Amino acid sequence: MSIMKIWLRLIMIILAMAIITGCSTGPSNSKYSTFFENFPETRFLIFSDPHFLSTGLYDQGIAFQNHLLYKKGNLTEYGPEILDALTNNIKEVNPEFVLVSGDLTNNGEEKSHLDFIEYLKAIEDSGVPIYVIPGNHDTENPYSRQFTGNRSYPTPTVSRGEFLSLYDDFGYAEAFSRDKWSLSYAVEPIGGLILIGLDSTVPGEGYGYIHRETRDWLESELIKARNAHQGVILFMHHSLLEHFSGQDGDKEMRLRNRKELLDLLLNYEVKIVFTGHYHALDIVSESKGAHKIYDIETGCLLSWPFSYRTVSLNTEKITVSSGSLDIPDISAEGRELSYNRIFRFADSFLSRYGVRSDDREKIASYVSEVLLNHYEGDEEDHIQPKKPEHLSLLGRMALFAGRNYYAGRLEDPEPDDLSLIIDLRGATGSPQP
Repeated sequence: MSIMKIWLRLIMIILAMAIITGCSTGPSNSKYSTFFENFPETRFLIFSDPHFLSTGLYDQGIAFQNHLLYKKGNLTEYGPEILDALTNNIKEVNPEFVLVSGDLTNNGEEKSHLDFIEYLKAIEDSGVPIYVIPGNHDTENPYSRQFTGNRSYPTPTVSRGEFLSLYDDFGYAEAFSRDKWSLSYAVEPIGGLILIGLDSTVPGEGYGYIHRETRDWLESELIKARNAHQGVILFMHHSLLEHFSGQDGDKEMRLRNRKELLDLLLNYEVKIVFTGHYHALDIVSESKGAHKIYDIETGCLLSWPFSYRTVSLNTEKITVSSGSLDIPDISAEGRELSYNRIFRFADSFLSRYGVRSDDREKIASYVSEVLLNHYEGDEEDHIQPKKPEHLSLLGRMALFAGRNYYAGRLEDPEPDDLSLIIDLRGATGSPQP
């Protein structure tokens, strides 16, 4: 074979490889890749974890008061007032759409879903579309109960199929793609923006898991959006990233295969994921090469500081802001109410293990302040609560045993939790001025 023929054959092989590479549906590794940075201009609002309990399912009896002990700051009995304030706030802000990242109900009660939907309808009637995704409390929940006097009784919960039917008008009917293995879906709320609601829940469990079939569906949607040069944002219930040291050790509440999902999203250079679940205003990020992804957690609507977020997008930047609802007769004393709720829970929990009353008061006060600082975001901007001193041996043991619950929440890694600007041209995040 002549040297000329060898060169021609090599050139043809190289050309063929270039064509194959150019037609690949996999992600590019280019430092200057522009996947999903082509965001159209829009503004939306997100709230999370409303944990609504229908007023028809409880009275002020002993059973309900005991139930409130386990709410860790949630002001369940003020649900209607909080949702009324939220509805008015959304009408004033007038976003182009609203996201709700799960735990719509207290414990998946059918009646709570039906009543909560009436609030969503009132918002949509004002011209603002709403998109929801379930949380771990919302379907097939074995703790779905009603409370009367000194007793509680089982009340119907909803299946995943029933959830889909109930919330058909809040994302599912509009979806151009649904995952048949979960309650995940993809929708285009405005032209050029793809919104993916990712169902991270496992029926009847607190932890989350994204099955392979759902990850395959998600990847196919990311490929289609990339090929169409569309911006992509995700929202789901469970955390994608670790928001505080020790969170990954909480296997009964965390997303158990979050690293597999994270690898997928980093490979396709997704910028932002909105989450809930841990009831705090918190933002964390993780990088792979030149790409950075942000997990933007929004706090529980039902507890202090009654938070929500607004997000503005355009081709140059993503701007995240945080707000707190002004609720008549509640906001002024909201922090104290949530503090008392957490304190009662901690005190009750410690009393089961024989911790004496003076130790319980010190520990419960400390844990309550730590949690509320975490809920409010930017923990290091707050006066740090003083760690309890002069405890008995049992008190010191109790404080040490619970360190994984509170210790990591004392820290606050960058970026700022309450406001953020992501520069899409430089892919960096910074606090708002």
